[in-house]
Amino acid sequence: MKKLILIALFLLVACPGPVPVEEIRDTDAFLTWQAPTLNEDGSPLTDLSHYVILQGDKAGEYTVEHTTTETQYLIEGLDPDKVYYFTVKAVDVTGNVSEASNEAAWGN
Repeated sequence: MKKLILIALFLLVACPGPVPVEEIRDTDAFLTWQAPTLNEDGSPLTDLSHYVILQGDKAGEYTVEHTTTETQYLIEGLDPDKVYYFTVKAVDVTGNVSEASNEAAWGN
């Protein structure tokens, strides 16, 4: 069974677009999103550094942090009997961090 969840994110540096969470196997979640192209002030975004994916097992409470420079991320080894929550933030080269995206849930 595949699950797809969208996350929209908003940045100080503009945020990535919607983030679907797709189940690859019963224990893996695959997240993808569109890279932001504008800063919050509307100017072109030219200094995006990386993304931070936050993961937790309670809504709004994140205990695990993943980082990537890609617009996709595979999270493996999840317990299929639990529900996990994810949100994504974008970070620019000077350390400005976007607000968190909307929260996506994965699992049963």
